[in-house]
Order: sequence, then structure tokens, then C-alpha cells
Amino acid sequence: SGTQSNARGTRTVGKDGMASQIATVLRVILGTKMPPPAGIPSRPARVMPPRLRVYLMGVCGAYALLQLSLLASRVPLPWSAVGTAAGLSLLVALARIFPVQFAPKRKLIVDTAPCFAAALLLPPAVAMATTAAGMLAGELRVRGRWFQAAFNPSVAGLRVASAAFIYRWTAGIPLRAAGSFDPSVPALLLAATVQYVVGTVLVDLAAGLTLGQNPFSGWLQAQGRKLPAESVLFILGLVGALPAAEHPWVLPLLIVPGAIVRHSLQAGITVKSEAREALESLAQAVDLRHQRAADHSRRVAELARAI
Repeated sequence: SGTQSNARGTRTVGKDGMASQIATVLRVILGTKMPPPAGIPSRPARVMPPRLRVYLMGVCGAYALLQLSLLASRVPLPWSAVGTAAGLSLLVALARIFPVQFAPKRKLIVDTAPCFAAALLLPPAVAMATTAAGMLAGELRVRGRWFQAAFNPSVAGLRVASAAFIYRWTAGIPLRAAGSFDPSVPALLLAATVQYVVGTVLVDLAAGLTLGQNPFSGWLQAQGRKLPAESVLFILGLVGALPAAEHPWVLPLLIVPGAIVRHSLQAGITVKSEAREALESLAQAVDLRHQRAADHSRRVAELARAI
């Protein structure tokens, strides 16, 4: 038998206890699920499912192959298109770093607007590289997990490339032309639809594989809640692309109104959170008046939500 020291002194640990501790260390090293303490329900291990790993590798590989094949054609870029790409990449990175919080526990990444502008203004090869670089910079800044830093830029590049291809094919614009913009309503609507569907399907498939559920169960209802906000972002991307087609220096100026809107929404959420905390404190004070009423308000709220 061995000994184990703690804050209260030294106690003897038998052979069974030593074997249990060694097994626990091995489980930690190997990354397998540890047995929960007595009375505490077990939790699933934080291990990426193999099917999800294969899917992420497939998405990242598809982006890499498409990007390399398009860059091999050597698309000529004027300096104005280089400035447009740099400005849009900056906007995508800022959108990832500073999400908009429109509810106490709900945030929205507004990268849809600069991504749509990139699909309209830049050739597909440059558009997908621009948005992927901006998303990667944002992921590195927020210090996300490694698979997020690989998956999210790939999704951004694929959805923008799809929208750029559809827009140029519908509007009759050459694939390698930079700075060409045609305000054709059918082309704009089709490009926005393709960008939204491709991005949503890729992300929802990853979520379904993570949870082991059907990603398309209730898909239409979920998209109905997201569509109004996404439609506004597409309109903002179009509004930004209109002047940027002739004057790329306009793109950095869009940061100012975006920051004002974000600050206003953040202030509104702060007020709502403070009001909620005040109501919860008041409910707790009322519950403390009697021993049998302790935690009554919270339990009533949970039962009402469950019903």
C-alpha cells in the first residue's frame, strides 16, 4: 500500500485505491471518459466523433482544392480590386471578432454583409481567398479551437465562391473580371440565396454530426427565425457594394455606422439584463420571507417553461 497527502494530513491508500488512481491518470492521458464521483451523473466525453472529423476534413479539403485550382489561372487584379479585397477582408475579421448581441444569450456574426459584397465585386478566386483570410484572422484573434479556425474559413470561402459563380454566370460577367458590377435583380437574388443555403447547410451538417441528430429536422422553422436578420445583412452587403465598385476607399467607412449600431444594441441588451437581474433579486427577497417558499419563484418559472 502507498500513502496520499492532503490538507488534513496523511492517510493510507490501499492497493485498490492506488490502482483506481493509476486508471484515472491513464484515462486523462488517453482522453477517455472518466468515471463520475458517487451521486453525480456522468457527462459525455469531449471527444470529436469520427464522423465529424471526416466531415471537417472533407469541407477543408474541398475548399483547398477549389482555391488552388482557381488561383492556378492567375487572375489579373488592378490596384482598386486589391484595395477592395483588403477592405472586405478587414470587415470579415471585425465581424468575427465583434459579434452583435441582439438577445441576452444570442449573438449574431454579421459577416454575411462583407461576404456578399466580396461575391459581387471580386472574381471567385479572389473573393473566397479574401473572406477565408478575414475569417481566419478573426478566429485567431478570438482564440477559437483549432477545428473552428479551419472549418469556419473554409465555409466562408465555399459559400462566397458559390455565390460569385452563380452571380457572374447569371449576370453574364466573365469569371476573371474584377470590379465589374451588374445590378441585375435576378442575379442578386440567386446569388444571395445560394450563399445563404450553402453556408447554412454546411454549418447545420456539422452541428447534426456533433449532436448525433438529423440536422434537417425542423430546419425550415429554424431558418424562418434567422431569415429576417440575414436578409438585412444581404441588403447591407449590396448597399456597400454599390459605391465600392467605383470607390473602394468607401469600405472602411462602413465600420463607423456598424460600430454605432452594435453599441446601441449592446446598450439595449445591458438594460434588459439589468432589469432581469433586478426582478430575480426581488423574487429571491420575497422567497426568503418564509422557509417553505425558498426558491419558489425560480421553480415556478421552470415548471411554466417546461409546460
